[in-house]
Amino acid sequence: MRLQERAARSVLLVVATLLAPAGNAVAQPAPAAPPAPRKPAARQDNWPKKIPFGEFTLVLDAPQAENLEGTKLKARGTVRVQRGEEGEATAGMVWYEADVEIDRARRTVSMVSTEIPKVELPGPPARQQRVAARLTQAFNRQHPKLQLDDVLASTRMARRSEEAPPKLNTEPPKILFETEPAILVIFDGEPRFRAVEGTKLERALNTPFLVLRARGGECYLNGGTTWFRAEDPKGPWTKADNVPTDAVQIAMRDLKDGGVSDSELKQASQSAQMRVPKILVATEPTELIVSDGPPQWSPAVAGELDAMSSSESDVFRTLSDQQYFLVLSGRWYKSGSLEGPWAFVEPDRLPASFRKIPSDSPKADALSSVPGTPAAQDALADASKPRTAAIRRSEARVNVTYDGDPKFESVPGTRVEYALNTAEQVLKIRGRYYVCDQGVWFSADSPTGPWKIADSIPEDEIQTIPPESPVYNTRYAYVYDSTPEIVYTAYTPGYLGSYPYYGTVVFGTGWAYRPWWGAYYYPRFWTWGFHARYAPWVGWGYGFGWGPAWAGFRYGFGWGWGARWCGPAGFFRPAYRNVNITRNVNVNRNVNVNRNVYNSGANRTRAATSQAANRNASASKQAANRTQRGSAQSARGSTSPHSGASAHANKGHAGAQKARPANPHAGGRHGGGGGKKKG
Repeated sequence: MRLQERAARSVLLVVATLLAPAGNAVAQPAPAAPPAPRKPAARQDNWPKKIPFGEFTLVLDAPQAENLEGTKLKARGTVRVQRGEEGEATAGMVWYEADVEIDRARRTVSMVSTEIPKVELPGPPARQQRVAARLTQAFNRQHPKLQLDDVLASTRMARRSEEAPPKLNTEPPKILFETEPAILVIFDGEPRFRAVEGTKLERALNTPFLVLRARGGECYLNGGTTWFRAEDPKGPWTKADNVPTDAVQIAMRDLKDGGVSDSELKQASQSAQMRVPKILVATEPTELIVSDGPPQWSPAVAGELDAMSSSESDVFRTLSDQQYFLVLSGRWYKSGSLEGPWAFVEPDRLPASFRKIPSDSPKADALSSVPGTPAAQDALADASKPRTAAIRRSEARVNVTYDGDPKFESVPGTRVEYALNTAEQVLKIRGRYYVCDQGVWFSADSPTGPWKIADSIPEDEIQTIPPESPVYNTRYAYVYDSTPEIVYTAYTPGYLGSYPYYGTVVFGTGWAYRPWWGAYYYPRFWTWGFHARYAPWVGWGYGFGWGPAWAGFRYGFGWGWGARWCGPAGFFRPAYRNVNITRNVNVNRNVNVNRNVYNSGANRTRAATSQAANRNASASKQAANRTQRGSAQSARGSTSPHSGASAHANKGHAGAQKARPANPHAGGRHGGGGGKKKG
C-alpha cells in the first residue's frame, strides 16, 4: 500500500554530534549513539486475535481495561471486520465484562468467563448481536490472557478519560506556499552563533541545520551535497561554489558521526533530479507547503473533493464552494485562497466528503485526522494505550545538571514550579522535587539530588499543569505499582506530544515555549516547523519542505538540538539526517511517537529483567500462591514480563533509541546523584 511504502521510505537514525568547545551560550551537544537496545522478552498474550466469522474475520486488539474491582474486569477494545487477507476492514468497538484470575507472580490476567454487553459496528443491530455472540463463544473457550501491567496502567488512565480535551492552541502558524522546490530553515528566534574551536568559523546554535558564519560575515548552509551562501543567516541564500575548508570538514564530521556513508552521499549527488531548492528562513512558528509547479488537482472523492496531487502535503479543495483545507500537526485549517488567511476548523465540522476518502488513496494518511474513520479510531486507541515498564530500584539513577544555580518558575494557576535552567523536567511541589526522565519519576529533597526513583508522585498537583507550560506532558507519565525491589511505571503518547483531541490525534500543544539562554542553551518543544503528519503503522513523521532528491539536502539535528526542541522525538535527544534520494517532495522521516521510551536510553540498564523479577517473586510471600483471585489494585507484582527494556511493544511500531549524554551538561542519565553546575 502506498502508505506503507511511504512509511518504509522514512529514515530514522539516532546519531552522535560534535563536542562543544568552550564559549558563551553553548548549545547542548547531542550524545554519542548508544548501543542497540536489547529486545524485550516475547509477550505471550497473542494479540491481536483473529476469530473466523463466516466469510469474514474478526480482528481484535487487546482490550483496554476501564475498571477492575476484585475479580470483575470491565474493558473495551477495537475490532475490525475484514473480508479476506487484503479486503477492506470495517472498524468498531467491543465492550467486555469478565471474571478474571490474576497471577501476580507472572503478572497476567486470565479472562475465565466473559460477556460482551455491547458491540458498535456499522450495519444492522442483528449483525452486532451475531458478532457479540461469536466473541463470547470464542473468549469463553480460549480464556485469553492480558498483561497485569497493562490492566493496572489502563485502569489508572481510565479515571482521566472523562476529562475534557486539553485546551491546546489551534491558532495557525505562518503558512508559506511555494510552487518551486523549497526548504524551510528554522531558527528558534533570531540566529545566535558561537565559535567553533580550532577554526575561524562560528556555528548557529538555535537551528537543526548546519549554518556556519565566517569572520567576514559570510554565512554557509550545508545541504549534504550542495552548499549555500548568504550575507545574512536569514537570507537570501544562493548556491555556493567555494566553501571554506573548515566548513567542509565540519560537515563531513557531522555526516560521519551521523552514520551517513560515502555511498549514500555519492548516490544523492548523482540523483537525476538535481534541482537546487529555494531556501526560506523562519524565526517564528512557520509551516511550508510545496507544490511541484502550479497546483495540480486529482479527485479524492469524485464530484466532491479534490486533492493537490503535485504536493505530498495534505491539501484539499471542496468542489461545491472551492474552499481549501489542509492538515498540519493533525489540525485542520481552511481558506478561500492558498495564500491564506487560514482559520482553524474543528475536526467534527469537516465536510462529510472527507470521511469518504478511500483507504488506498495517496492522501489516506489524512483519514487519521478525520473523526469517525477507522484510521482516526486506531490513532485514538493507540494514543490511550499505556506503555509500561518495571524499573529496578537498585539500577534507577538520573543526573540533573543546571546552568548555574537552580532557577524555578511557578506554573500559573497551580502550586507547581518547574526548573528553567536545565534540559530536564524538574518540578517543585510542596517543598519536594520531582524529575520525569524517559517516563520514569524520581524525587529528592533538593533540586540537585540525590535522586531516588519515586513509587508515588503528587498526581493531583501534576494534573493541574496546563498546556501552556513546557512541562505539561509530564501529566501523561505516572507510577501505578511497586514492590520493595521494583517500581512499575507507565506513560501514554501524550508524554511524547501526541494528544487525543475531539475524535482525532494532534501533534504538540500548539504553544510556543521560551527556551533557556545562559551559559548554556536549552530548547523547548515546538509544534510547528516540522510538517508533522500522522500515518498508520508509523505514527508521526515530519520534514521541512522539498526532498533531498532535488539537492541531496541533508539536515542534521543534534548540534544544539540534542535536547527537546523538535517535539516528541526530542525526548530521545536524537540527531537526524536524511539523504533519502527516493522521496520526490517532502524531506520526511518517521518520528514514530508511538514507539516506546522504555526500549531506550537509561531504561535499558535500569529496567527489571524477567530473571531478576522472578528472584524477587521467590523472595516474596506472595509467590507461595502464584495464581489467586483478588484485587489487582492491591497487587504488588513481582514478575516482569519484560527483559532488557522491559517495554510493551506496539502494533507494528518500531522501537527507538534515546541517545545518552556526552557530558555532564547534557543531562546525564547514568551518573546518579546531584547535578553539576557549569564551573
